[in-house]
Amino acid sequence: MGKAGPRPTFFIVEKALLGEIRQRISPLLTGQGIELVDLLLARERGRPVLRFLVDKPEGITLDECTRLNRRISEVLDREDTLQQSYVLEVSSPGLDRPLKSSRDFARYLGKPVRVVLHEPLNKQNVFEGPIDEVAEESIVLQAKGKEKVRISRSNIARANPEVQL
Repeated sequence: MGKAGPRPTFFIVEKALLGEIRQRISPLLTGQGIELVDLLLARERGRPVLRFLVDKPEGITLDECTRLNRRISEVLDREDTLQQSYVLEVSSPGLDRPLKSSRDFARYLGKPVRVVLHEPLNKQNVFEGPIDEVAEESIVLQAKGKEKVRISRSNIARANPEVQL
């Protein structure tokens, strides 16, 4: 058993910081019709790395990501949001983008996804199959070889499209 150290405080501070960054950058993104898919803060090689995963309905280009990187950096540096040096990355979430919002799940209605749960449902932690229904609090999957299963959104640890090549 490990000690309960300052981790909870770190996560609270990180969550507040990400919320502040999201608030400062959202107008820049929405003004260009760009969706913020995810915002992550990690520590790599001793430096904070701030990752913006962005997308548009028609997809986002490398040039757009490069321009956004400069614009986001200007905003964050002007506001001194991180108050330390950091690495900024702006990229597309890729084909297996995480599904988080109702809009994400609705975009994949009828398409196969893989859902990993925090807590088992019917003694199972992973479900795969097409999304049959999307609600604010849950989704319904047509699980492979099984009946439909309703999954509470609060129990979803990770959800991604099943990439079919």
